[in-house]
Amino acid sequence: MYEFIRTENGMTTTRVSGADGLAEVNNAMMGPGRRKVRSMSSSDTHHNIEYKDGRLVKLVRVLVETPAADSNDPAEWHGTASHFNHLHRFTEDNRARCNRRIQANKRPPVGGQGEWDVFKSTKAEILASEHADLYIFCPRCEAVPAG
Repeated sequence: MYEFIRTENGMTTTRVSGADGLAEVNNAMMGPGRRKVRSMSSSDTHHNIEYKDGRLVKLVRVLVETPAADSNDPAEWHGTASHFNHLHRFTEDNRARCNRRIQANKRPPVGGQGEWDVFKSTKAEILASEHADLYIFCPRCEAVPAG
């Protein structure tokens, strides 16, 4: 996962989430806010926005360290066939903890070979992945105790 270090006029420095930083860049580049921008330059990790009101905003993308995987954290998070990025905690019989009617795929991915437990992940592993910001964890599954 990543965040942005946002510096305004070289003095005020704050950390903003990756979504908030990209929202500001996208608004300045393509959204209604582009009429308020005098000039803008972007690279993969650095964005410089000069607004017409005199503000100069610099956004620098930085990686956020995620906590190490807890050995007690069970590997039970997985998506469904229709919503692969909406993750649920699945029991041993591949039913979601929040709603027993939600099932994992009938067959495991990758050609239908292998055991389902191979494809389930711990929450820490998912948060440490490169695409962690794409996943949504089911809040009801988190609230239901294991067992």
